[in-house]
Amino acid sequence: MFGKITTALAIFALSTASAMAATSFPIDAKLNCFDVETPTVTGTPAKFELAPGRYVVSVIDNTMSCSNGGQLTNHCLIDTVILKGGLKQASWGLSVKNPTIIDVTSFPEYPYFYAFVADGICGDNTGGASLSFQKAK
Repeated sequence: MFGKITTALAIFALSTASAMAATSFPIDAKLNCFDVETPTVTGTPAKFELAPGRYVVSVIDNTMSCSNGGQLTNHCLIDTVILKGGLKQASWGLSVKNPTIIDVTSFPEYPYFYAFVADGICGDNTGGASLSFQKAK
């Protein structure tokens, strides 16, 4: 009897953890960068879809630098990702630096989200990060 209860609790814990697991998307400091000082766009945004719901969005595993990896010597850490998509908070763009809550609605005509960094010179950027989406209650 004790074994069945323990097994049932373990299955419940695993299913709850799976339901609460975060989804993340990689961001590359150079490839997903828009150069704001030149008239041409050199990078492309990361593109992804999210299921409807409420999410806490965070920038995690961040090694992005705007100066060939010199983030520790000249304080050139890229710490903000621009998120655009949906028809709620991020429809015209939302900067994600600290954990931020967003609502995602289901609109078939706008299924994608886009993420990028903005810099004056994207060509010397290095590193990457992940944009993490944790389901919120």
